[in-house]
Amino acid sequence: MPGRDADITARRRGGKRTRAFHVRCLPADFPSYHFSRRRAGGPSFFFIQMPERYLVVLDRHGVPVYWYKASGEPDNAQLLSDGTLAFDPVDQLSFQTGDYEIRRLDGRLLRIIRGGGHKPADIHDIQLLPNGNYLIGAQDVRSHVDASAYGGSSDATVIGIEIQAITPGGKVVWRWNSNDHIGLSETARWWNESDLAEQPYDVVHWNSVQARGRFMLLSFRHLDAVYKIDRGTGNIVWKLGGTKTSKSLDLRGDPHGESPFGGQHDARFAPNGTITVHDNRTGFDQAPRAVRYRIDEQRGRATLLQSIGDREVPDAFCCGSATLLPGREWLVGWGGNGLIGAYNARGERIFKLSLGEGFSYRANAVHAGTLSARKLRRAMDRMAR
Repeated sequence: MPGRDADITARRRGGKRTRAFHVRCLPADFPSYHFSRRRAGGPSFFFIQMPERYLVVLDRHGVPVYWYKASGEPDNAQLLSDGTLAFDPVDQLSFQTGDYEIRRLDGRLLRIIRGGGHKPADIHDIQLLPNGNYLIGAQDVRSHVDASAYGGSSDATVIGIEIQAITPGGKVVWRWNSNDHIGLSETARWWNESDLAEQPYDVVHWNSVQARGRFMLLSFRHLDAVYKIDRGTGNIVWKLGGTKTSKSLDLRGDPHGESPFGGQHDARFAPNGTITVHDNRTGFDQAPRAVRYRIDEQRGRATLLQSIGDREVPDAFCCGSATLLPGREWLVGWGGNGLIGAYNARGERIFKLSLGEGFSYRANAVHAGTLSARKLRRAMDRMAR
């Protein structure tokens, strides 16, 4: 029956050595996919969303070790640092908004994280802070904005993003608002794209946040830029990509130096102090890439250290992720094309996963040593009861 499991022990006829296998039956509506491996390596486990509202954890051999069926598309499914499961069950009728669910691995609901101040939570990211609070984005809609200088209405409604730190009980204890710090001119080329053809104008389209100490890294698709923010003052420390401002970093070593990002996603602080980004290259008729930069704040400089691509991934119109793993390996979710790949430090493919239908907004790796097959199996057993 679906969800039921069995352990199988086998040995060759006449031999003494045995091997143990674990089998669990998939549901009848479990989505089809294709997995191929070229070389050893890759993350031990990683989270993806799949069609039919499935959240799935696969191991490095492409085996679905764990799955959970959500009430909507389980956007940005991930394991938080406290061992809980977070995802946003997306309702396709909403405009990129929805409440995040925090669950135990056995599916038990612990809490719902909503946007504060009557602002709807944005589906694109959630992070757990060391003090137990959650960092999310909430959409801030403002009316009577003059966008006529950019081809828009002189009485427009625009959507900005308010980054909020929220307690488990739902209280907003800190906030930072893009509408107060980023001007309409920084939307630049996106004013001429279909994404901003109708009101409300999605002028920034935020898609990732990460805090490190008093600082925060933000990615905005419709600004083609990544920002570092001082959480203490709210000031922009530096900007990478997009339009030139007084906070813009000079870029070295990047062949796309004039336009380093095209609708990028998933900007992260890497453990070694560098910055990683999934660069979609949206609007440039170019293949996506996973990139890593060294930032020299004193000199106001960013230097491209690495760029990873895949010949079988010609485009990525939206979404995507790029995670630097131990040993300088990569896990890359290539966005709206349904492809996910792992790569070694030289950019050589370790494995590729292709979804038969749909795509996964991100592929979220599990840090080594934080999750085991046994723990995932126990959670599946509890859900099957």
